[in-house]
Amino acid sequence: MFQLFDSFIAVYENRNFTKAASQLYLSQPTISVHIEKLEELVGAKLFERSGKTLIITEAAHHLYMQVKLLKKNWEVIKEETQMIGERKRRKYTIGASQTIGQHVVPQIIEKLQRSFQDVDFEIRIANSLAVLGLVHSFECDIGLVESPEVVPDIKRTPFKEDELVLIGPPDASTWIVREEGSGIRKYTDLYFERHNIVPKELLVINSNEAIDELVARGLGRSLQSVYIGRKHPDTMAQTGMKRPFYLIASDKYPFQDEELKTRLEALLKELD
Repeated sequence: MFQLFDSFIAVYENRNFTKAASQLYLSQPTISVHIEKLEELVGAKLFERSGKTLIITEAAHHLYMQVKLLKKNWEVIKEETQMIGERKRRKYTIGASQTIGQHVVPQIIEKLQRSFQDVDFEIRIANSLAVLGLVHSFECDIGLVESPEVVPDIKRTPFKEDELVLIGPPDASTWIVREEGSGIRKYTDLYFERHNIVPKELLVINSNEAIDELVARGLGRSLQSVYIGRKHPDTMAQTGMKRPFYLIASDKYPFQDEELKTRLEALLKELD
């Protein structure tokens, strides 16, 4: 059954049978047979074709989330059973947006490791929108993000306020910004709107580290977290803007490790 699920997930995520087959190291006919068997089992059409375009049906959208949850729950059940039988290690995955991943996670991960010595922690750093997606699809147990975006079935709890500052030459004509979907980009757009700013030149980069380096070289101005601003004391300027950092988790994931989550929440509240 899980092989059918794996084929279905690969086709759904790749929107393509050939790419799914390549990803799973199977033949395309094998993938097609798996999808046909799954459609027979669930009694619904999952994919349709319109020319060369693969159309995802409503049934497939529903099944995708349920299968992802089922596979996640099965992994947890296996880990818990192994721990009972052999005290094996378990994995806990934390998704974090870039600012939090670079400046907050290092402050808490050592304490988490000391508190839970039977856990292997995995940190996945991406922009806020991507982390929301990872938590929503159960690929991360929990997420730490900056974006104010609301997503269905995701509970978010603010744990810290972050100050936003300007860095870079005040007379710079180039504004260096993060990509759409990042937490800081939403606040940058809001700052432009509030101050009627229409940048003469816009440089979009999906890396805080790259922005930090470009600003240090005097190549533009940027709105950033004070964590980054402190590295540019000569050009840092206050904005009066603040944003919350959020701890996010899925309401649909019943196997949340409450002890670990409680400890994580406590550590986040202790942050400077």
